[in-house]
Amino acid sequence: MHKVLPLVLYALILLTFSSCKDTDNRLISKDPMVLAFFTVEEAKELQLIHDFFIDQICPTGDENNANGASCLTQFMQDNKIAATTTGAIDIPIEHTQKVEFLKQLSPALFNKIWTEHYEFGYLEHDNEKTYMHFLYELGYYNDLIKEYSEECMSRGGVNGFASSLILNQPDEFDMTDCKQRLLIAIHYFTWDYNNHISEKVYGEI
Repeated sequence: MHKVLPLVLYALILLTFSSCKDTDNRLISKDPMVLAFFTVEEAKELQLIHDFFIDQICPTGDENNANGASCLTQFMQDNKIAATTTGAIDIPIEHTQKVEFLKQLSPALFNKIWTEHYEFGYLEHDNEKTYMHFLYELGYYNDLIKEYSEECMSRGGVNGFASSLILNQPDEFDMTDCKQRLLIAIHYFTWDYNNHISEKVYGEI
């Protein structure tokens, strides 16, 4: 009995360590692929983008746990249904909130994700952006993400076809993967931000 006890304690310690490691791996700020493209400080800011978006969509108390992933999955599925019925997708974030949030990001990170359109202020991606290279790398593990990144790179950012790829195929994404949650957060943040600008420039769309 005395010989078994140390083994049990070792197993418990190992399990605890593994759980902590798994928790870290759910965080964008700790993800090895993210850190291959962004600095530690930039990864922390990406975590803020991720957490801000999910908390606004479906506050769960922890944007990185299973509830957050499940809620974001439901959000995407609801969008697909809404697009085919009412045609309206609801992103419950005020434009002023988005503007204020962007001001909190460092210029270094902002410029690795977006270029602001010189005349109207649209948020655009291009193929020189670090974020686009990150998405292309992520696309090696998901064909839909690869197609999405290639579309954004070729057209200068989020466009109708790129949006339809995400809107119509929510089941192709794994919301337990923090990197894919980040993609969804940045996509819908950008899409909704630009839609608001289009309404101001062209009227209701």
